[in-house]
Amino acid sequence: MKYKSQKVAYWFFALSMLLFGLQIVYGFIMGFAHAGMDGLHSFIPFNTARAVHTNLLVVWLLSGFMGAAYYNTRRSATRISKCKTSLCIINKFSSSWSYSDCWIPF
Repeated sequence: MKYKSQKVAYWFFALSMLLFGLQIVYGFIMGFAHAGMDGLHSFIPFNTARAVHTNLLVVWLLSGFMGAAYYNTRRSATRISKCKTSLCIINKFSSSWSYSDCWIPF
């Protein structure tokens, strides 16, 4: 990776994959509950699993798009002429704040 901000994108993509895996697990829980094999109903009711499943979809999609933005923005900003647009601020921005953005929703 050429820029530090692209290394930040890795953590957003890793978080997205983790949340996507959890969404699949909750989908299986709901599928088994709908089929009548509901052994986890005392721990995870169907309506709670449905809400968590939907919320995980929203969060992993947003996290993936944020990671894509961190990956592409710096590369695109260097192609634009030297500090004639508002994107030149990104060239001076410290990527250490970007790591905290990954964990703010939690």
